[in-house]
Amino acid sequence: MTLLLSARRQLRNSLKEITKNELLRLKNMSQKTKEIHLASRPSGVPKQDNFELVETEIPDIETGEILVRNEWLSVDPYMRGRMNDSKSYVEPFQIGEPMEGGCIGKVVASKHDEFSEGDYIQGNLGWREYWKSDGSGVQKIEVGADVEPSNYLGVLGMTGMTAYVGLMKIGELQDTVERCSSRPRLEPSVRLSAKLRKSRAARSLAAQAQQRRSPG
Repeated sequence: MTLLLSARRQLRNSLKEITKNELLRLKNMSQKTKEIHLASRPSGVPKQDNFELVETEIPDIETGEILVRNEWLSVDPYMRGRMNDSKSYVEPFQIGEPMEGGCIGKVVASKHDEFSEGDYIQGNLGWREYWKSDGSGVQKIEVGADVEPSNYLGVLGMTGMTAYVGLMKIGELQDTVERCSSRPRLEPSVRLSAKLRKSRAARSLAAQAQQRRSPG
């Protein structure tokens, strides 16, 4: 009997230790996040070797900060230019550092008076799972049945604003829109902006040129 009780006690202690270690492992895993870093500067078309998937710690937040988990990120043509080490209108990406880009995320922890857990945020710290902010450079967005969070990276975001301002303010839209297929991301927003003015969106310049070249 004494031997049996001793064996039970040892088994119980072993199970407690296993459970403790497993909980610790799960806790440590939950504190990790992943980021995509620029590993090297590409020559021509970027390749997988130019990027590195890095695991790091989820940042702690202090008073006046929020922690955001990204749900959507935007990959845009201008990012290729930022992979070069050259002077431009925006700073180049740094080797060994996380990439940046437009993103939509949800606040998962907040110590900021203007943001609450569950708020959707638009920012520029894409290419990573989690990031923190003091509220500068981010915008709280409204989502609902008719508005998806990802819309703010498209028609309600930079591409939509570029299309609308270029068409309405700079181009001073009148009746017909000649759209160029060299900017495919802008095309849906251009067409939508044109429809708002009840204008007719013409075929693309490329399609018209192809038709002129076709015999008959």
